[in-house]
Amino acid sequence: MSKGSADYAPLGQFLARQQEATCKLTFEQIEDVLGFKLPFAARSLKPFWWQAKYPHVHAWTDQGWETERVDFILKTVTFKRSEPRKSKRRF
Repeated sequence: MSKGSADYAPLGQFLARQQEATCKLTFEQIEDVLGFKLPFAARSLKPFWWQAKYPHVHAWTDQGWETERVDFILKTVTFKRSEPRKSKRRF
């Protein structure tokens, strides 16, 4: 059974408390924050970390973060604060 956005909410909440513009975490640190082991896809497929079609990605994007880099050799994920989206005003 796959985990959804709510299961990954602790990661989004963790990132929301960070003061820096970027946050680099090991897979092990992410598992500690989440309280469960990451699935195989997280350890082998980059889309797992940034494709919005996956509900868990919203756990951190909804908190204003995006995935900057995934390193499968070092087993790390670097998140960065998202650029504020500019609203288009129509007159």
